[in-house]
Amino acid sequence: MKRFLRLFLWLASAAVIIVGAGAAWNRERLVRLYNVNTLFDEANIVSNFSGMKDLFFWREFKRSGPVIAWPVELRELAKTYIYDGGQKDIAAFLDKTSTTSLVVISNGKLVHEQYRLGTKAEDRRISWSMAKSFVSAMFGIAVTDGRISSLADPVDKYVPRLKGTVYDGVSIRNVLNMASGVKFDEDYLAFGSDINRMGRVLALSD
Repeated sequence: MKRFLRLFLWLASAAVIIVGAGAAWNRERLVRLYNVNTLFDEANIVSNFSGMKDLFFWREFKRSGPVIAWPVELRELAKTYIYDGGQKDIAAFLDKTSTTSLVVISNGKLVHEQYRLGTKAEDRRISWSMAKSFVSAMFGIAVTDGRISSLADPVDKYVPRLKGTVYDGVSIRNVLNMASGVKFDEDYLAFGSDINRMGRVLALSD
């Protein structure tokens, strides 16, 4: 019995060591996986969106030209606005939507900015879908420069590895318009959604 107990304790200790070593070896992956699964947690969402560089893989791109700063003429924001035939309170709207920052550009000038929920002007918050506008503009420039012949071209003409996938033959314009016809569940709060499955794959990738 004592011999069996010693063998059991030895095997249990070995298992703990192996698991611990595996966890240490895959620590970065496990941290990224945790970050993906808690990205939209109410208690962490603001800090997560302001610190994506610390949560996921990232790569720095060199700026192609000089920084052109907005002329600044700051002034107070109106207290109310008109929507759907009624007068609405701006502060109440910002509270209801958990807005972290509001920046107003008028006639090429920065006329108002405010930061909320503990954020700061120097935070580098993730842009999410705002980036689509910049990407679309870049494609317009690429067409003008002749790097892309037409937005009607299929995406696999420029990215051959997309041939044979669901994007085979889909036009650049349809992809830019998010009208490719590819089924994709973007429910961020559903564990089994496509967007969260993709996040877990990215988190566990090398």
